[in-house]
Amino acid sequence: MANPFFEELKGKREHLDSEFMRNKDWGTLLPLVNQWFDALKKWEEEDTFFDSFRENRMTMRVTKVTAQAGNTKPVNVYQLKKPLEGGPYGADRKSGMVPLDSGIQTLNRADIKARFTPGNFAKPGDKYKLGLLELPGTLLNKEKLILTQGYPVKGKGAFGVFVPLPPQEDHALFYTLNDWAKGNEGAALRMREIRNQLTRLKLGQSDDMHSGMAKISNRTDGRLHYRYGYYGVQDVPVEGTTMKKKVYSSAEEIRNRVSMRMHYSSVLAGMSRADGSYNEIVLAYREHKNALFPMFVDWPGHDDPGKDNAETKMPVTDENGKPVGFVLRNDGKVALP
Repeated sequence: MANPFFEELKGKREHLDSEFMRNKDWGTLLPLVNQWFDALKKWEEEDTFFDSFRENRMTMRVTKVTAQAGNTKPVNVYQLKKPLEGGPYGADRKSGMVPLDSGIQTLNRADIKARFTPGNFAKPGDKYKLGLLELPGTLLNKEKLILTQGYPVKGKGAFGVFVPLPPQEDHALFYTLNDWAKGNEGAALRMREIRNQLTRLKLGQSDDMHSGMAKISNRTDGRLHYRYGYYGVQDVPVEGTTMKKKVYSSAEEIRNRVSMRMHYSSVLAGMSRADGSYNEIVLAYREHKNALFPMFVDWPGHDDPGKDNAETKMPVTDENGKPVGFVLRNDGKVALP
């Protein structure tokens, strides 16, 4: 069923985009920004799993909580060798990798749900105090069954979380406004409020980033600061030997990951069609006006016998892991058990 607010959102977006290109005066733009964002949230209320899946906007994260730490456990930083290449984010890459379960962020269903409360991000640094950092995931391809996509996670306790992205045009418009607003105090404050209410893709790549959480080394304000996906390292075989060498993501690769926020559908366009291939994206989970999201499911595993069956069902749960009475089918349809 078509979203009844699609045309309204499209009109507000196009008007704002046109005025922004013509006149970058914040006093003029602010009412248009507010009207556009109100229309986006109204549209969001009517967004459905099936619509976002068939429009290639649905994101998935599959995980298993191996440690529940909050900020009570010392941060464990694994030092990496200095990359051979500097360039953008070179200082970040050489400062070290932090495991996902190190204590700087929290990972279970309830912790992910907490990312959807705008007040948890009201002040700079709050997300670090609460452990609510960005997380890696996958952009789903409507042409493939859900259980065949994403990084393989197996075993008891694994679960999936599904959240739609905004339409690509609105996603790109947000980032255009957000980048421009950094030089204007009033605009920056309003865009911060919008950031705290908008789930978005921050980085993307058509294959595995081979990345982790990097500790940022060039902060001067004393706050903890980490980023996922701004470096990468993998062991690559050395031809003609049994040795492997560490190869770091190049500055160009990292720039390409950042550029995906402006055209996130390219994450899918660049993927290999080989079975078992998957993309990786970095997500800032934030408020969604449809109460269905974030949608959690018990994950049966990539080796499940039903992974190639469109009708295989995954129980949908609440943030406590309790079934809510319906299921997600492997073909992207939400149904009764």
